[in-house]
Order: sequence, then structure tokens, then C-alpha cells
Amino acid sequence: MYVSVSDGASTGNVQITYAPYAGSTAVNIATNMVTDEKVWRPVTDRTGIDGAALTSNEPGKFGLAGETVTFTVSGSPTNVTWTWVLVIDE
Repeated sequence: MYVSVSDGASTGNVQITYAPYAGSTAVNIATNMVTDEKVWRPVTDRTGIDGAALTSNEPGKFGLAGETVTFTVSGSPTNVTWTWVLVIDE
């Protein structure tokens, strides 16, 4: 993921979430204060059948299958444009 702001200097609180098919709570993919631009390569911790984190293995990519992904910015000047690029590997 790549996020940038049009003036190359403003700061904003960027949050990228998705809405799961089951349940109503949004899941954070990435969230951070961004000044100018930022690159994220988020991963998720894998879980066992009981839902507990498997800390002995490598984290994996987010597995999305048609869920709605939302990009929001707060705390930023209103006269700038934020851009978000999401690279999807199918």
C-alpha cells in the first residue's frame, strides 16, 4: 500500500480497514500518522483452530475475498488530496 498527500507536506491520520462478511466490526489493515507519503506491507498473524495467535510461524498476507476496503484520513487540512494505491496479488 502506498499513501501520499498532494502538497507533499501535510499530516493526517490514515486508516485502512475492511468490513468482514460475518460480524459488524471493521478490521484494521493499516493505521498510522502520515506526513507526505508512506508505504505499508501489512501482514496478519495466523491463528490456530481456537483463534489464538500462532506465534511460532511467519505472519501471512491479508486474505481478502471481495470484502469492502475503506480508506479514511482524519486530522488533515481540507485543501489537500490524499491518494491511496493498493496492490492486489491474486
